[in-house]
Amino acid sequence: MERILCSIAASLLLLVTVRAVDDTKKAGTVSPLPEEGKMFGEMKHDFGMVPRGSQLLHRFQWRNTSDKPLELVEYQRSCGCTSVSISPKVVEPGAVGMIDMLMDTKPFAGEKTVNLSLVFGPGKLYSAQYQVKAFSRGDIVYNPGQFSFGVISEGATPTGNVDIEYAGNLDFKITGVAEQPAGVEVKIAENYRRPGTVGYHITTTLANDLPSGDYKQTIQLRTNDPNNPILPVLVDATVRSSLTVVPDKLFYGTVKAGGTMNRRITLRSSAPFKILGVDGQGNGISVAVPTTTAAVHSLLIQWRPVDAGEMKSELRIRTDNEKFPLVVLPVSGLAQ
Repeated sequence: MERILCSIAASLLLLVTVRAVDDTKKAGTVSPLPEEGKMFGEMKHDFGMVPRGSQLLHRFQWRNTSDKPLELVEYQRSCGCTSVSISPKVVEPGAVGMIDMLMDTKPFAGEKTVNLSLVFGPGKLYSAQYQVKAFSRGDIVYNPGQFSFGVISEGATPTGNVDIEYAGNLDFKITGVAEQPAGVEVKIAENYRRPGTVGYHITTTLANDLPSGDYKQTIQLRTNDPNNPILPVLVDATVRSSLTVVPDKLFYGTVKAGGTMNRRITLRSSAPFKILGVDGQGNGISVAVPTTTAAVHSLLIQWRPVDAGEMKSELRIRTDNEKFPLVVLPVSGLAQ
């Protein structure tokens, strides 16, 4: 772990730039994979004592041990203070699924336990019961409750701030970072220290190489409080790809053999680019390829099936975009 400490006695300024180290207590982590051959593993997580208003994220993992794809068909939670997200939507046999539980501690003080009931199917149903709990303490306050970056462009390096205030009898200090996820830099500055109160200013900067998609991680701040040595702070962002395709899969539905069905896709980039060509045409699939250089391209893709039957194919769109020289588009439909 690297630390850079700059202190000025008059202002009691503490500036810390650190890297992650191991810690036995972790709030907002990932449960281990289930044992081989088992569908479910760890199903409970205790965040411990946390500041009121903090956003707490924990990820459970499960494995599809059946011989058919499974997806979530029903779920119930015992408190609206916790949101749930499941990915991927369909888990293939042998694959691993993830269950993210995000607990908002603003609505409650003291201890809170949230139960989650899940049912996976269809066909044969598999049920699971998950649980998270936390103790929301009032002597530490976050403002705001998390680092929320919203939607950012791929390659951007935004900076966010969270103020942490403590009020109590302890000579409270944030001493560093116990766990720092990849892709984020953390700086800690002590703003003020007065009898019974202390304030810290936490700054995070996202790296420019984050992959596109959702970025949800928890920074573990280390303190000198023996009863609460870790303060978790959630970092939440959605990284927008520098080139997007909408829709990312093309489905024609049912088309009469000998008939024609047209569909369009839109390719959008942060900078102008050119489509060099589209491979995979044939068997009734044809694409009108634009010749211009632009940030947005609309492609007309036509399917004219000759014979009845199912169609599954891929179109490989070649571009002069350095980061995305090839875009693969799955195409499917049924001819009758």
